[in-house]
Amino acid sequence: MGGSTVRITGQGLAADCQRLDITAGDAFVCEPVTCTDTEIMCLVNRRRRRHVIRNNATHPRYGPGYLWQPQHLTVWPGDLVTWRWAPGQVSSDQVGFSVHQTADQHSDAYDGAGFNSGDKTPQGSFTTMLEDIGTVFYSGESVGTNAVRMRGVIHVVAPPAGSGVLSVRVGSVEAESTPTDGDTPAFVPSEVCSEDPAPAACPASPAPLVLTAADCVTARVTGVSVASGDDSAGHMVEAGSELTISGAGFSETACHNRVTLGSGACQVTSAGAAVIDVAAGLKYFSSEPVVSGLSPTSGSPNGGTLLTLTGSSLLPASTDGSTAVLVGGQACQVQTNTLSTLTCLTPASAAGQAGPMPVKLVWDEDGVVRTLGNMTFTYDISKSPTLTSAQVATNAQRTLTISGTNLGSNASDIVIRLTPVSSAARRRRHVDPPRDTEVIDPDDVTEAESPAEGGAQEDAAFWSRFCDGRCANFDEFPSWTTWS
Repeated sequence: MGGSTVRITGQGLAADCQRLDITAGDAFVCEPVTCTDTEIMCLVNRRRRRHVIRNNATHPRYGPGYLWQPQHLTVWPGDLVTWRWAPGQVSSDQVGFSVHQTADQHSDAYDGAGFNSGDKTPQGSFTTMLEDIGTVFYSGESVGTNAVRMRGVIHVVAPPAGSGVLSVRVGSVEAESTPTDGDTPAFVPSEVCSEDPAPAACPASPAPLVLTAADCVTARVTGVSVASGDDSAGHMVEAGSELTISGAGFSETACHNRVTLGSGACQVTSAGAAVIDVAAGLKYFSSEPVVSGLSPTSGSPNGGTLLTLTGSSLLPASTDGSTAVLVGGQACQVQTNTLSTLTCLTPASAAGQAGPMPVKLVWDEDGVVRTLGNMTFTYDISKSPTLTSAQVATNAQRTLTISGTNLGSNASDIVIRLTPVSSAARRRRHVDPPRDTEVIDPDDVTEAESPAEGGAQEDAAFWSRFCDGRCANFDEFPSWTTWS
């Protein structure tokens, strides 16, 4: 991801950093920090790539100009994506183009949080930078009177590890590479800070003038906690309070880790590959939310799946803060929320629609809103619970056994509701077959009971048989039996 300092030594280098152009293959650039004729210190950053999407593809129904090219694009975090559009063969005063981020691949409406080019125009361009790993969906306003929408998908993936040869140009002249027998370290040890060896798991550089990018030396922060201070339960701390930073890829040599809170520096007191302890010099700090996991990744389109998000700082420190989760643009009902875990019940999919839906965490602390997305939850019809049979045992408790699929294994999560069925409904279910017409003598007719009386008598008879004479209706039934 960049951030490493590289020390380059040689002869005839420029003391003016602005004259230098330093690269490491196609993936990295090195921004000069200090420069002399014999030594350059530069900071490595991943080269920001630009991708262009144009409306020059042909729609199978509406023809040229009504389809983005490419429709599916893969980028790295920090890359720039530019849409460029022109009328081309689309000749109409009512035609215009725009792009905005949507909740999923089936939606055309702006999701309210992502990028948006604004009102449509017949010709123009729009650029955005994508930083979060995941999948981004986009669409736009109706292009013309035919109501066609132009959709697309962008996949943001982690950049690959690799190596690149260092190249230094002074103006238009490229410096010759003449590596010495021994590799000159970028860091010069001193009494204050010793040399920091690379982790054993990291691959060795194939040559002295080759820069190798590897995940094993990429620092990642997953959490910040107050180890000691006046307010160890929140984020208000006194100067000198101790903070513990958790993550991975930290240097085990304390002086090689630099920590700042805003513009203030923190003194690193101890360090390991996964934990750094620092003494804070500020009165206040704010942790940014980070989502590191989502489970399960699929569930029923009917909703009700308990979704678990894991990460750090998921609970805002402010009492006025709030956290919300959106699945396909719909609210996921939050059940629990801690610093490291959030659970919510998924909503039903719109119109029972199956397929992948984006998951977004909307984190609000003191009016500062962060929207973390590019996670995906798939509505899968095969995950919906189904009932195949229900049987009542002949034991004294009349135990009810229900069979089916995807009914769950935790009894506390299962709710069973019994709805009484009227005698009229039962009669509709069991209709007698038609018989030949029969002529009835008027003298044989007796006064018929009312439908209400007949239904009540039949219901009482049904429940009396079902309860062995111990209940006369549904309301009396729960008082003597147990359902399971």
